[in-house]
Amino acid sequence: MAFKKDGVLARREKSMYAEEPLEVVNGFTYVSVYFTSQLFMHKMTEAVSMNAKTALLILLNVSYQFK
Repeated sequence: MAFKKDGVLARREKSMYAEEPLEVVNGFTYVSVYFTSQLFMHKMTEAVSMNAKTALLILLNVSYQFK
């Protein structure tokens, strides 16, 4: 993983690993935290919030089934 200050790659810039080109993405999730090249906190908190909501719904469904 590499971050640039401006987050934009020039056309001639290409990263390789084991002679394979690396995919350029705007962001990715690692250990339930969403990272972007600008490290926007609202994107990170949105991803964590969605995971928490999903976990809460699963717990509510299980508790409803077993009363």
